[in-house]
Amino acid sequence: EVATASAPGALAGEMRGASFPVPLVRRQPWRLPSAAWALRRALRDWRPDLVHAHNPGMALAVSMATAAGRSVPAFVSFHGVADEDYRAAAWTFRLAALPIVACGPGVATGLTEHGVRARETIVNGISPAPPPADRQALEQEWSLSAGSPLVVSAGRLVPQKNVLLALKALVQVPGTVLAVLGEGPLEGELRRAT
Repeated sequence: EVATASAPGALAGEMRGASFPVPLVRRQPWRLPSAAWALRRALRDWRPDLVHAHNPGMALAVSMATAAGRSVPAFVSFHGVADEDYRAAAWTFRLAALPIVACGPGVATGLTEHGVRARETIVNGISPAPPPADRQALEQEWSLSAGSPLVVSAGRLVPQKNVLLALKALVQVPGTVLAVLGEGPLEGELRRAT
């Protein structure tokens, strides 16, 4: 049985089970006490056996709410940050003192380089690849020149995926087509850039 403690967001309606509101921290330390207090209330009401936090800010809030995992066992999964933010993330994890699960070997390496060791590394799960597309059918459907170089970007259209950079780079490769498959808040900006 799983409950969720989070700020309201686009996926909130899809969550099943008990749900507890928690204010966003957004790298603003003065918000930590209210997030920790909301988590403590959720823990008191729901009485979980384990608390799973995601990323540095929530690791601190969960650490505060669980006395660093002593009142309720807790851990944090870390999905990574921009290279320049690993030092701050490592500092935050040392302060939180919760076991860390890195979501991939690159994330684990980034932490290790800054003096923090992940307890485990679990690669994000992905579904098996579908069968390859029929190139001739794609060329017809997308009105591509036969044999032209094709690059496909599949994922959420959000800043951290930086699809705009791929678009700018491929302008330098004549005849190359970039197919962007995904949805997200940057869709309009990407359409205007093409």
